[in-house]
Amino acid sequence: PDRIEGQKTAAYEVVEVLQDAPDFHFVPVGNAGNYTAYFRGYSEELERGASTKLPRMFGFQAAGSAPIVLGHPVKNPETLASAIRIGNPASWEFALGARDVSNGYFGAIDDAGILAAQRILSAEVGIFVEPASAISVAGLLERAENGHIASRTLFTLSRRQTELRFLPLSFLSALKKLLVYSGWSRDKLTNDLWANAGAGRQSGHRSRTGYICKLRSRF
Repeated sequence: PDRIEGQKTAAYEVVEVLQDAPDFHFVPVGNAGNYTAYFRGYSEELERGASTKLPRMFGFQAAGSAPIVLGHPVKNPETLASAIRIGNPASWEFALGARDVSNGYFGAIDDAGILAAQRILSAEVGIFVEPASAISVAGLLERAENGHIASRTLFTLSRRQTELRFLPLSFLSALKKLLVYSGWSRDKLTNDLWANAGAGRQSGHRSRTGYICKLRSRF
């Protein structure tokens, strides 16, 4: 409960930036905590008059690990998106309630679709994310291609973590040495790359990182 109370404040930030709630919010779903928390935050902003609407909450699970979509726990979930490889979400019932109130949706995306979205983000947008983060973009593309996102719709997408946290430390060490050898100063490159990716992984720490992507739909 305390974690969701903290996570819900991300919705406050979205409303503050946009000066209203978006029409849709796309969220990766593992334990469904973020889905629940964003909904709770948006609901509170609407109640206090900071926004004029409640966004439709669209959550996406990996096809091999989609208990909410299937309607039953998955005993042996399988997906390369390890952060959402969860067969029995802790916030399942809360998320179903949020879906119903917001006229939301839960969908499943296969690993090929997740990786395709990850490549789009890295190659075309310059954002390097783990597979679980890319599923919100994959979900947006799938819903748009199927005609469920109207033109000029305002939407936001949540991501989980940078892909750097999932790279082997040996790779990060070699990359660091290469960049320093190429003329980059240690102060210039190491803080984010090394402290957040390498040291974070060594200690087992996984911070909740995210971004707000304000876009007008082209679809």
